[in-house]
Amino acid sequence: MKKKQEEDAAKKRNDDIEAQKKALAAAGKADPKKGVKDINDYKIDFDKEFVVEGITQDTIVEANRTVFRTIVKSNAEKATYLKVLYSYGGSFYFKNGQSMTENTYFMQIDAHKKALNK
Repeated sequence: MKKKQEEDAAKKRNDDIEAQKKALAAAGKADPKKGVKDINDYKIDFDKEFVVEGITQDTIVEANRTVFRTIVKSNAEKATYLKVLYSYGGSFYFKNGQSMTENTYFMQIDAHKKALNK
């Protein structure tokens, strides 16, 4: 009798999970990552988008992270730098989608600022 009750409880849990999945799919929320951008989505295509010469900075605030984007355009280089700060305390740095260290990130940004402010 106890085994039958356990089987019934397991079946009910599975049915409830399936019902929740169907409800989420119907609401358009089946993919938990939907709406969360990939780091490469923040890169700038310099051939397709107009970017002013110099350094441009913007801040993008999302639910669990803040992205600080720095766009550098000069005769010597065209690059998109990202500093991503997560709500849990993690921080990550990128140049054109490639990961880099915090030290390298700040050294390169400072070098570009000095070069463009001659």
